[in-house]
Amino acid sequence: MALAVAVRASGHHSVVTVAGELDCATAPCLRGFLFGEIEESQRDLVVDLRRLDFLDAAGLNVLVNARLSLALSGRELTVLCHDPKILRLFVITGLHETLNVNALSESGAPSRGLRDREE
Repeated sequence: MALAVAVRASGHHSVVTVAGELDCATAPCLRGFLFGEIEESQRDLVVDLRRLDFLDAAGLNVLVNARLSLALSGRELTVLCHDPKILRLFVITGLHETLNVNALSESGAPSRGLRDREE
């Protein structure tokens, strides 16, 4: 499956919606898109993964590098996610806090916190 990426401005944030599969084949596409947005905008970045079907280490690497790049200019990265398999990957790697991962239901309402899920 391919990767679809869209961006919209929302107040002080750029919201990047990612759909499909984020793996070693599609990570370069997202990397280019995110870093283009980081360079062109002075907004914080929200990456919405609620339409993502698959995430692997290459995708995590893109998100970590985007967060580092944003931090250098005093900006923040937030990740929105609801898929238990993908959330588990963030928790297992310890990136749920570093990447400010927010677990949301499909409707966008907050669900149980990631710390609750770890127990």
